Amino acid sequence: MPKLFIFTVLSCAGALLALTAGQSVAAPITAVNEPVLIDFTGFNGSGFNAVYTPGTNGRFVSPDIKIIGFDYGTLNYNGDQYDLREDFARGNFSSGVSTSGIYGFNVGTGSVTDPTLGWQPGNSDMTPGTFTFRYQNLTGVTLHAFDVSYEVWVRNDQASSYAVNMAYAGEAAAFTTVGDLAVITPGRADSSPAFVRTLRETTVNATVLPNEYFYLQFQGDDASGTGSRDEIALDDISVTAHTPEPGTATTMLALGAAAALRRRRRSA
Repeated sequence: MPKLFIFTVLSCAGALLALTAGQSVAAPITAVNEPVLIDFTGFNGSGFNAVYTPGTNGRFVSPDIKIIGFDYGTLNYNGDQYDLREDFARGNFSSGVSTSGIYGFNVGTGSVTDPTLGWQPGNSDMTPGTFTFRYQNLTGVTLHAFDVSYEVWVRNDQASSYAVNMAYAGEAAAFTTVGDLAVITPGRADSSPAFVRTLRETTVNATVLPNEYFYLQFQGDDASGTGSRDEIALDDISVTAHTPEPGTATTMLALGAAAALRRRRRSA
């Protein structure tokens, strides 16, 4: 079972990594024990590109994201979706919206801006649906464990309840959903709706060989109720890879101690 750490706070943590033109946001894993962060800096809800090109500022630039669950279609890995009239480019907002689709929700307060990858579920849009990020292992060694943390932001302005789950997988493996990490919005709207942050952290086990991929998936769907849904957003997605299999170091120490004890007994 993954080790879980769950926190809920009401303040904004702020962006942790600046995005520069041409940088792929969903970066590969190039070193162990070093976090790979996606914080959506610069994203304003104007769509998605696999590669940065001049004049496309404000889009999420990455070949390593796949989105399923919108009427307009699917964003595949190495794909582009940026038609401003459709689901993948609804723009930048700091408050509630009514049209379903993907937004660059700004969850900051006052003069602080903190862009996120947000969506407004509606009808058959993201009910259900998934956002999947893939991380290629370029470390040259086999990876076995991954520390994962992320933020889910909710603007609870509707009476229906919506759920966001996290799942993970190694190359060619089925996704494992970590049910204890589910974020489920209340079934009753807040009297003064505002974006509220929930932080999730865990460690998961998956074997990923060199040049293979680790996959992190966020699953959204209705939980209960009917009618309009709350606004949802993701931010500060962090993945840190490790090489030893769980328990390996402890097992080796125990075996070494047992061998030393046997040697002492034989020499006695």
